[in-house]
Amino acid sequence: MFDPTAFENMKVVLEGAIYDKEFYGEVSVTNRKDIVNLSALSRQYEIEITLPENRSVKASLFLEADIENLTSELLGNAQENDTKAGCTLTVAFSVPFQVDQKQADHLIGSLEAIWGKKRIIKVSSTVQYTNAAVSHASYAIASVSFDRLVKEEQMDDLLTMVDYMVDSLSVLENLQNNRK
Repeated sequence: MFDPTAFENMKVVLEGAIYDKEFYGEVSVTNRKDIVNLSALSRQYEIEITLPENRSVKASLFLEADIENLTSELLGNAQENDTKAGCTLTVAFSVPFQVDQKQADHLIGSLEAIWGKKRIIKVSSTVQYTNAAVSHASYAIASVSFDRLVKEEQMDDLLTMVDYMVDSLSVLENLQNNRK
């Protein structure tokens, strides 16, 4: 038997919290990826959710650990005091419309009210062409990152983070509805 790494432990907690929300009808899980890159010795977990009544506004959670994170955790590198032991965590939201600067500032303010001002929140608009002659989709992406590694000691914060994702989806859905 092996001792699971921080990545596995955090992934299990996040996945369980999200699937509990799905079980109770609060969200719908629309996509999930669990990627192991054997050449780079890295892991990435992604899970995408929507509110059940609005599948066009999406939230994706990305949990990542690379070889530096793994070796620092497993070897307990005393020189770095385990500063690399942990995972990178990012949450991204996509809405099916572009935003101008005023709307982006409003969106950032709304997300800061939920996630806190210490988070790094970025908003960008994108146009994706599926076939230039036929159709394109315009959407905005808002990302929330933490500018630090998330460690196992912060496991309880991960549960709160899932609640913040649901709250953020509701805010983004209201923003979408107000555009109509």
